Amino acid sequence: MTEKDSKAGKKSPKSGIVFTALGTDSPKDFVSWHDQHPYRYWMHSRLITEGENNSYKLLAIEVQWIGEDGLGAPDKMELGLRLDLAVLRIGGSNSPMFTPTTFRNIALGQLLEAHALMLTNKQMKTTVKPKKAIKLVEKFETESYKNLFFNEDGTEKEPIYRVQNTELGATKRDAIFIAFVYAQQVQAGSKQPAVRTASLLGLNIKQVYVAVRIARRNEWLTSGGAGKGTGELTSDGLKAYKELDGKGLYQKFISDYLAEQE
Repeated sequence: MTEKDSKAGKKSPKSGIVFTALGTDSPKDFVSWHDQHPYRYWMHSRLITEGENNSYKLLAIEVQWIGEDGLGAPDKMELGLRLDLAVLRIGGSNSPMFTPTTFRNIALGQLLEAHALMLTNKQMKTTVKPKKAIKLVEKFETESYKNLFFNEDGTEKEPIYRVQNTELGATKRDAIFIAFVYAQQVQAGSKQPAVRTASLLGLNIKQVYVAVRIARRNEWLTSGGAGKGTGELTSDGLKAYKELDGKGLYQKFISDYLAEQE
């Protein structure tokens, strides 16, 4: 690492291992990490015994964003937690091998959209339900969904479209509501916020584009440039959403959709 990198706080790429301690025996679970800025790759292999033969089989790969400057070596707490998770992971002699083809066949775009959809659904449920004090017994909550994009045999599902919504138009009230839903899709990480908004509300995608233009013209929604699916509500936008009863429209048009997804 150069003196310049050191002053800037840039960390040199790291690699390392953590494994279960078994005295003189070979470790059963073996986790390594490898930095290639801006990512860190974690790989977990397990010692598999087949008859008299022992060999390590790769069971998991994780990609972690660490930034252009890196993070330095992971601390002991993280290493311990990752190893604990590795020990719990299922896998044996019948586990398929990872190959470059494995990753080429991953429908990453659809997985990202599924992740964004579940985030949005949770946001919407929180928005629709009245706020009240909740005492959490567990450290986390969990919800299960049917697979959003794939059938049990691995084939893609046909998309489900809502009945065409004829109640929403191009009024200011409708535009701020549509822009609010659009901004939620962006916040959740969707790469197709207009498509997702149209699907959620039962609209033609052109109606969403018109609403977004109206919102931006009124400075209710920010813009990342022509043709880019970005934007968040401005302070004026949040004020208009409240004054024009966007929350009432949200309750009317979103709650039914959420019920369909249960």
